[in-house]
Amino acid sequence: MISSSGSDESFEEESHKNKNNKPKKANNKKNGIFEQKSNLNFNFSEEGKNDLNENFTLPFFLQKEYIKDKEGRSPSDPNYDSSTLHIPVKILSNERPLYQQYWQVKSENYDKLVFFRLGRNFMCYYEDAFLMKRMFDLQVKMWGNKPFVMIWDSQYPLYIKETLEKANKTCIVVDQVSKKTIQKYIKIKINKKREITQIISKGTYTDFMNTNEDYNERFMMVLVESQIDSSLGIALIDCTTHKVLLDDIKGDKNGNYLRTILRKYKPVEVYSKKNNLSLQTKNLCKIISKPQFNFEYENKSFEPLESIFQGLKDEFSQEQSDVSLQLNQNQQQNNIKREYPEIFKKIETLYIQQKEKDEDFMDQSFDYYMLLQSVYLLLNYLKFLKLNENVFQQSTFEFLDEKTQSNDYLVLDSHAIENLDIFEVNQITKIQEEGSLLDFLDYTKTKFGKRKLKKWLMYPLKNIKQIQERQTTVQEILENINYFEDFLKKIQLLGDLERNLSKVFNSSQFSRLNPSSFDNFSHQRLKESFLFIKNLKILHQNFLEFPLKEFSSNILKNIFQKQDLPKLLDLIQKIENQLFQDENGNCFPKPGIDPTYDEILKNMEQIKDEMNQEVNKWRQKLKNLDIKLIKTRLQYEIQVPESIVQGQLKPKEFSLTSKVKGYQRFQTEQIIQLLKKIKTEEINIQKALAPFCITFFHQFFSQRDFFYKILNSLSDLDALFSLAFNAQKLPVKCLPSFHKKNTFILQNMHHPQLIKYKSKSIVPNDTIFPKNVTAILITGPNMGGKSTLLRQTCLAVILAQIGAFVPAEKFEMSIKDRIFCRIGATDNLMEGKSTFQIEMEETRNIVNEATEDSLVLLDELGRGTSTYDGVCIAYAVLKYLVEKTKCLCLFSTHYHLLVDEFLLYDSIQSYFMNFSFDNQQQKIHFEYKFVRGFSAKSFAVNVAQIAGLPYQIVERAGEVEKIITQEEQKLSNLILVNQKFNTYIQTLQQDLLMLQQDLQID
Repeated sequence: MISSSGSDESFEEESHKNKNNKPKKANNKKNGIFEQKSNLNFNFSEEGKNDLNENFTLPFFLQKEYIKDKEGRSPSDPNYDSSTLHIPVKILSNERPLYQQYWQVKSENYDKLVFFRLGRNFMCYYEDAFLMKRMFDLQVKMWGNKPFVMIWDSQYPLYIKETLEKANKTCIVVDQVSKKTIQKYIKIKINKKREITQIISKGTYTDFMNTNEDYNERFMMVLVESQIDSSLGIALIDCTTHKVLLDDIKGDKNGNYLRTILRKYKPVEVYSKKNNLSLQTKNLCKIISKPQFNFEYENKSFEPLESIFQGLKDEFSQEQSDVSLQLNQNQQQNNIKREYPEIFKKIETLYIQQKEKDEDFMDQSFDYYMLLQSVYLLLNYLKFLKLNENVFQQSTFEFLDEKTQSNDYLVLDSHAIENLDIFEVNQITKIQEEGSLLDFLDYTKTKFGKRKLKKWLMYPLKNIKQIQERQTTVQEILENINYFEDFLKKIQLLGDLERNLSKVFNSSQFSRLNPSSFDNFSHQRLKESFLFIKNLKILHQNFLEFPLKEFSSNILKNIFQKQDLPKLLDLIQKIENQLFQDENGNCFPKPGIDPTYDEILKNMEQIKDEMNQEVNKWRQKLKNLDIKLIKTRLQYEIQVPESIVQGQLKPKEFSLTSKVKGYQRFQTEQIIQLLKKIKTEEINIQKALAPFCITFFHQFFSQRDFFYKILNSLSDLDALFSLAFNAQKLPVKCLPSFHKKNTFILQNMHHPQLIKYKSKSIVPNDTIFPKNVTAILITGPNMGGKSTLLRQTCLAVILAQIGAFVPAEKFEMSIKDRIFCRIGATDNLMEGKSTFQIEMEETRNIVNEATEDSLVLLDELGRGTSTYDGVCIAYAVLKYLVEKTKCLCLFSTHYHLLVDEFLLYDSIQSYFMNFSFDNQQQKIHFEYKFVRGFSAKSFAVNVAQIAGLPYQIVERAGEVEKIITQEEQKLSNLILVNQKFNTYIQTLQQDLLMLQQDLQID
């Protein structure tokens, strides 16, 4: 429908009729969806061409050649602020008040997609409308000269979710609110005022989480970088679970620690200061987690630390929102105020101590300087997003500190996580969880249980006692697997309790009771709270009914025997006794709980009685008992059979409001007046609900630690059950035993990922380091299974140190502090690094950071450069690891010269992946068995033949190979002669030394 005239009010009525505009799957080829993810300056004239007038043009200030920011700068200006828009004052003054409000919001948020409330719908105007068409194939309509897309109130959360995920655009919700406070909400229909009620970015998307959402934590990373020494401050926050992880990274010139954090937590959004991040840092973020980037547009310098400490204290001590100031003193006391977190107290104490000791102390030298900058930037960003009270003040703050974690956990860096497919498998065309180690282990029943299992894989244990305690628990669960499976299946039905609890906590601040839509926010949150309590009641009953009462595992004792079930039941009953749920699932205060609320309900019932009296009057007048009072979404109406009000039969008091089949609906003056009274009482109900909700949600929040303790126990149980259920499916399994340094005996190991998908080609292998052997040199043909063997050995260590069964007959090992995994490398155009540079950087990390307790995997080191250079590098690195570091090392190579060079080393053994070769047919058969000895050649030409290279190429390659092999043999012979000569010289030197000693004695 295209219209060029009309009023805002008539437009609202028209919009009520369009309820079913749900997000549609758009045709990617037709609409070019998401071709420009963050730039709105596309060719709008081609979009929605059939929807608009042919002569339509955007206002000149939106056109590419005239567009400017609010300071009047064009996009070519280096200081151009793409988040703002210059709108000439004259044009703005000529707009209606409604659209003045719209442009005021858009001028300050030009780079964001605005959902603008109009009636019971949301509107997206101008460029936002065209973007919505491109994404969802919605029809662009015209209201006067304004293009718009209309979105029904109940559907806008779905559009926001899709926009965040696919277009990487922050969304703004502009809703109708009162002029001063929530208490006047919807009091007057005319002269409506609109304000920004929500700003939703990809990393702060919380309100619309449901049971179908991904289990993964949705981390936003606030990242700041020092321009002096490239140190980093990191604040990771998951707004769905209220977790904040903090880190201060120094000496990370090549981004290794940052790379690991990005790989583990995969932030969906990165926020930083304008022009602060280096190109390397931004590229690392783009490559690994592909986040939405947002920046603080004002080019501010770092804050003084004293200002930061004061700002944090003010945040946790403030009296909350302006609305709460209107509550009486008792109600204010019930408003939630969090204590100043312990982590900030400790940091501030350390800061004061260092400052008192050193008169010349500077903020920049403080150990946590960058960390505090990131925390304060996070706070300011959440304030901008209107989430500081609901998220920041309710969060738990912990140190991430990857370096410190190494004291307690096995370190898996970014390269190990990626090369070992711990969480994801890179299939080139797509990245998927299927086939990863997490996928192999995952039999969890709950989303919060899977999050716990993933965390265990991020940080395998080093403490033998803790590992053995997990082993005991997994074994006990395995012996009673059916009981635990039945218990967790019941818990599974309760949904994601952890996130649901956080949603309730999000309601504990009064500012959240400011509705963002006409749907009753208070009732919705009460409904969610009641459901959570109902689920806790089921959980309590499941604990009581669990058939096993005695456990040998301390972990199971803590979960089942030391839960404070009486306290849980008491809390459930206290909260449950305050709420009433009707047949539609809506929740209200129980009668007698809130006298003010009860009085309003009584008034509403009296008004409805008066309405019924009006209906009875017309039943008698028209002599028809089929006349009824009907409640629709918007109003009350008198429904009358159509046959008795046709033509002249319709009473003059009746004003037609709607029709249904066989009936017409009317309002009388009495009904209209009573309806106004009803609306007034509905406003009063909102007023009465607000203080009740504050008190009600306070009861939840005051028991926060208790609730999270229960959920933490459940997540532990689910993760342990997953390990046990996985063990049940293994063809062979053992619980590893732990011994002194450099013990490593792994027998008949099956590759974990191959087991889950029941591959028929599984060949189990042994990986054994005999006493005094620290390195195994591995040779063999390409495609022979060398890399697979390297990976499965590392995976065995990870499984062992999370307390899981290992798919092997026997595994004896010493605790490992770190796994280094250099398998494969390619050019990285985003980082501007060649294959060889990446290879050398990874090798440098190994040489610098490996200890005698590390496990090192090096697969074909040196292949990124020439053969002879590669041999030299491989030789030097292996020699260093064997003689200096003395860590366990698996070193695969095609450089057969290395085998000869290290032949006399007692600490190095040679193995190869076995095969058979048919000389007549020149065909190779892979046996995938790991055996002592070495392969004389790599059979690359034969593998090329298997891969299907043309015969002429393979034949020529074979001829060249023979020539090179002959040259290598000559070189090998020279090396052997040289080795023998060196041995002879060493013997002579020893004999000479002994002779000199004998002469001195004489």
